[in-house]
Amino acid sequence: MASSVIRAVGIEHILPRTMHLAGSQGDLYQVRPLTAVDCCHFQGELQQWTQLGESHSAIVSGDLENLLASEPCTAAISLCLYYDTSPVAVVVSTFRPANDDFPTEGIYMRVLVKSGLAVTDVGADLLTFARDLYFARIPWLLSVLIEARYRRNSNPQTQFECHGFRFCGLAGPPDGRVFLFETERPRWLRQRRREISSQPTDPSFLAEFSALVGKSIGSAPVVFFRTGSYEKRTQYQYLFRCFGIDIQDVKHSVSLIEPQVEGHGPESESALVHEPLKLFSRFAAREESYPFVVEDTMLFIEHFNVDFERRPMLPGPDTKRWWAGLGVDGILRAMSGSRLRQALYVCQLGVHIRPGEYAHFRAELKGSIADSKRISPMAEQLFPYSNATFFHSLFVPCGASKTLAEMGPAEFRLYDYRRQCLASAAGSLGSYGRKAEGVQLEIPFELD
Repeated sequence: MASSVIRAVGIEHILPRTMHLAGSQGDLYQVRPLTAVDCCHFQGELQQWTQLGESHSAIVSGDLENLLASEPCTAAISLCLYYDTSPVAVVVSTFRPANDDFPTEGIYMRVLVKSGLAVTDVGADLLTFARDLYFARIPWLLSVLIEARYRRNSNPQTQFECHGFRFCGLAGPPDGRVFLFETERPRWLRQRRREISSQPTDPSFLAEFSALVGKSIGSAPVVFFRTGSYEKRTQYQYLFRCFGIDIQDVKHSVSLIEPQVEGHGPESESALVHEPLKLFSRFAAREESYPFVVEDTMLFIEHFNVDFERRPMLPGPDTKRWWAGLGVDGILRAMSGSRLRQALYVCQLGVHIRPGEYAHFRAELKGSIADSKRISPMAEQLFPYSNATFFHSLFVPCGASKTLAEMGPAEFRLYDYRRQCLASAAGSLGSYGRKAEGVQLEIPFELD
């Protein structure tokens, strides 16, 4: 509904007027909105244009015009770079929410460059300009991503990594797979970047564009998150960002005692997140840090349970202690020769929404325990887009042949129990998360 309304009134472009751009090699350009009229003017040349990061023709004639006509959010944020009076590069950008094909909410860019130019680094100059423009003028935006067409044996990542983008795997539908490279707002804030006014030339842009894609005008919603694990914190920073939510890490000096769980099953095990929330409730009230989120992960293994099918209990709430005491090698020694290898991962999120109001979310992943520790270098290198930590090197999900610690980002997303749990909570957290008008919240606190 919002899309048709916005299209009827004609959404303003993120760049309503020409902006001058000094290139990295001293060349002077102009950046203008990319329009359907532009596409008509040079559509005959498009088969000779190349996509940044590869040497092959990137797009067939007419695709740009059709895309701009069918996607109003694409028309609002796409740009054209001119040298003298000729178009030499375009960035075609589309906002996408997280879905089955694309893992992260954000603006996805494709940069096309005219072939045979005398000027150099045109595509890279437009790429960095667009990235800076999007982050500066869309305060709720947490991720900007580059799409590069997938070709076997190609490796386009070096060209993008030097501009602060990191390879995060393959995405897209099976008939249109692409390489994805991401840079996130915190990384952008730490980099040297072009200074761009935080407000667009036309003040109506942000309101109309945000309404079009179902977002609020101010900064991203913020939730307060607590974990003592560096690995969990890093992965959840990425996962929350995938759903357009920012997190503040709650630092404190209070020692938490792991609650004792009586019985088995979801109701009993929910105490692992409910009890810490209740303990922190007075501190959350004092600092108004809502919603406040805690997480717990459990692994259950058939070999250590009398009745795994009906009453899985071990290691369960003691998973962290089993990791500290046994680790992967200890589990394998204890299970040597065992045929009882079924396993279950459980993730729980507890949310303190407001005083006296709590929510609980849970996701499960069935699988089995491998006969040996199995980790791939790619999964280690691409953390947190993949995750080779803890007992993931032993766990083979049902329907898979690899352990979680062997999987690349695209395959890992299919089985990531934490992503599944957060996906069920994201709607509530986005609604209840704190927001600031155009300014990122900064309210971490120490408890003494």
